[in-house]
Amino acid sequence: MPMTSSASHAKARSPRVGIRAAVRPTGICSLASASTPARAPAPRWRGSRATRSSLHASARLLQRHDGWRNDRATGDSLVSANPWQVSTLGGTSQWLVGANWTGALQQSVIAEWWHDGTALSDAEWDAWNSRNAALVARGAQAGLPAGLLRGVGGNLAWQASPFAAQNLRRDSLFVRLAWQPDHWQFTLDALITPSDRGRIVTAGIQWQGDRLRINAAWRVNGGPATSVFAQLPQRQTGVIAASWAF
Repeated sequence: MPMTSSASHAKARSPRVGIRAAVRPTGICSLASASTPARAPAPRWRGSRATRSSLHASARLLQRHDGWRNDRATGDSLVSANPWQVSTLGGTSQWLVGANWTGALQQSVIAEWWHDGTALSDAEWDAWNSRNAALVARGAQAGLPAGLLRGVGGNLAWQASPFAAQNLRRDSLFVRLAWQPDHWQFTLDALITPSDRGRIVTAGIQWQGDRLRINAAWRVNGGPATSVFAQLPQRQTGVIAASWAF
């Protein structure tokens, strides 16, 4: 699975510019570095039994934005060029609300609700699923000419175009559990899309020495068969990485 997205079009940024990068399930930059919103390690309260908790929120209004749209192909109709194109669209909003808690033993919990109005709507994803099913059914017809079969395959491949977006669903729930004893960091992240019950779960471990750092992570995409995350090209992704500071 490519570790970075190959999409070259302009994409909307996450609601909290400079603080987090929105999850890109098809363009994971680094599973070992959490591959969900980048954030600093939780504070270590050495010698203290104190706990901390806080709430946070951010929002952004957009007069216009770039987003994927398909205005040319529906059902099992075949087209000769990719019907999915990036278009400049009207105004929308992006926002998040969240809470975090840090315990006395370097354990922490973060929970956030994200809304990204630049993502495809539920109705657009429903139409996307319907077209997928119609194309698969057409390709399964007996005696289909080879040329037409290739056309069905090409049209199905173009259906992956909307995956190259900052966020796939407009509303998402993100939860992270972390523990940082001494030189170690253990993390468990879950990104859930309530509208279709899709999920991305990532488990990670990191060891940090004076100069050497070792990371390992494993990510699983899942959910019902019609959920967007369950239809991503890769269902499981793992990585091991090491770095040495000179």
